[in-house]
Amino acid sequence: MSVIEILDRGISEDASHKIKTKGEFEQAIAAYLARDFELAHALFTSVLRIHEHDPAASIYLSGIAEH
Repeated sequence: MSVIEILDRGISEDASHKIKTKGEFEQAIAAYLARDFELAHALFTSVLRIHEHDPAASIYLSGIAEH
């Protein structure tokens, strides 16, 4: 499974947050897919500390709550 997002460089603050959290977000996705929900939860929460309004991280956290 791949998650692809296109960043509009004109939205500098949002793009900056996404770039800062890219690696951690990718690790969180890998943990989620490996069903390591404790690690995924910690990583998505960390992403949201930097990028409070990241919709994908919020959606995945909601999914973790169901497990």
